[in-house]
Amino acid sequence: MILLGALVCQGVQVVINPSLDTTLHESEPNNNMGLYTRIYSGTDGSGNKNRALLQFSLTSIPLESTIDSATLSLVINDGSTVTDSSFELHRMSETWIEGLGTGSSGSPALVGATTWDSRLEGVIPSLPLAAWGEAGAESGTDYVASSTSATSVSGINTYTWTSLEDDVQFWLDNPLQNFGWILISDNEATNGSFRQFVSREDSSDVPALTVIYTAPIPEPGNYAIFISISVACIVLRLRLKVRRT
Repeated sequence: MILLGALVCQGVQVVINPSLDTTLHESEPNNNMGLYTRIYSGTDGSGNKNRALLQFSLTSIPLESTIDSATLSLVINDGSTVTDSSFELHRMSETWIEGLGTGSSGSPALVGATTWDSRLEGVIPSLPLAAWGEAGAESGTDYVASSTSATSVSGINTYTWTSLEDDVQFWLDNPLQNFGWILISDNEATNGSFRQFVSREDSSDVPALTVIYTAPIPEPGNYAIFISISVACIVLRLRLKVRRT
């Protein structure tokens, strides 16, 4: 039985779409873009910076699983190429709110929504949860200074960030610290590095986090739990097989 559980619970793959995403938009610093169909990153032709935020719920992965691999795919399906650059994912250290803003420039943020100027717009800035360390989120304060992964981005295509398993494992082990990633161009000093990625609000090509994990094997005596996990793994594999056919 234990051998069966080990066999069926190794290398399970899940594809997770964002639970939250939005853009920090310097040209409209008090606007929120939580419901727009694109997330922005990079610097536009006028020198205004943009940074995208994405968060993924990991409730479909059993607690205490080992994350074997994790990759993020984002799609650009419109827009012209101006300046190519590498885009980096940094793990967020502080919470943020997606908000209900709409439109390509966003709309005035409701109280509590995230903007370029404020993590919680309209809340007293001196409160710990209200302000970014600096406008647009501060390196080393609001997000981890070192990037988790980077990939070169140019025109219309699907782009993949790899080697994300350490971040996903951290979030699985510390769910209250799952604040997602911020996506930043490494060429923010150059106008034209701006890119529009499809957001979770679109009907297709939404961001996808692909995770492969190994589920935990219960300690001897916990056979009911073990059987439940084994059955769940078998059902998940069957569902994935049906989707692929």
